[in-house]
Amino acid sequence: MQAFSQICRRFLPLAVIPLTAFSTMSPLRAQAADDLNATQSPNGTNSSPSSYVGDPFAKLFASQAQDDAAAGGYPGSPQTGSSNSTWAPTHFEIEGMVQWRNLNESVNISTTNTGFNVSRDLGLSGQTPGFLLRFLWTPEKKILGAKSVLRVDYGQINRTHTRVLTGEINFEGETYPVGASVQTQLHNAKFEVAYTPLWGNDKFRIGPMVTLGDLIVNIKLTGATLSSPTPVSVASDNANFIVTLGFAFEFTPVKQFDLYGHLGAIPCCGGGWTGEESEFGVKYYLARSFSITGGVRQNSLTRSFTVGPTTVNGETFGPVKGSLEWSGIGPFIGATYRF
Repeated sequence: MQAFSQICRRFLPLAVIPLTAFSTMSPLRAQAADDLNATQSPNGTNSSPSSYVGDPFAKLFASQAQDDAAAGGYPGSPQTGSSNSTWAPTHFEIEGMVQWRNLNESVNISTTNTGFNVSRDLGLSGQTPGFLLRFLWTPEKKILGAKSVLRVDYGQINRTHTRVLTGEINFEGETYPVGASVQTQLHNAKFEVAYTPLWGNDKFRIGPMVTLGDLIVNIKLTGATLSSPTPVSVASDNANFIVTLGFAFEFTPVKQFDLYGHLGAIPCCGGGWTGEESEFGVKYYLARSFSITGGVRQNSLTRSFTVGPTTVNGETFGPVKGSLEWSGIGPFIGATYRF
């Protein structure tokens, strides 16, 4: 049954073309004959037919054929005066997605005093949900024969977890000893603009990609220490403008299905960040304007930073140097609307 349904989906659209042509041409021929008989009456004078000969819906089909001829076909199809598709090209697409991301055990924060593991010491691990909003613009005009794609993204994931420490940690000059109850709040967000020129044909395109993004990683620890009986909050706010260079591709074997992906690495100008990010996904268009999408996103980043000097309880600490290893992978699902 599956093979039969696939054959039907593949060949039924082809069968629609001759059936539509037949249903259109037959009444049109009848109408032409009626017009000829009416204009060549025995008395040699012109007259109008008293009734429409043929299929009563012929006028409707004829009007639709004229509209299709004016609209043209799907991108890449010749302008032959008729169209086998109603999917005209679009230039804008809005996407809304739910994304999940884990934190690998290699996510560490280290300073000259000591360090801690975000997963092992603070309990921030496992897949955590967040959102991702995306806007795509594909201009009609090509540049050097390439299809241009401008992408704008904003997404964020927030994590909160409280646990009793089994090992002492030091963060921004504050020491949290064994047995201290510490709440960790981790806010990760990114705003990104990307441009990609894609060369190829209607089925496959590939090209270089450049992105400019603002990557935010904020960490806040709140807990009671031996030196301070009341809860002490220490935060590290890290916002960086980073640039990545890479590639992107699109594979569209049929108009309902789109497989895409992009990968970028930070060569320089990363505000201390090094590493790479990637995304691979699929879209299935239920109609010309609507699709469902899903895939996987991955990042592997490391940032070197300098903290301080910081004053805690009247005592100044730092500046201290450290690093943040930020890596994770997770799925995403969503829906899109294009126009």
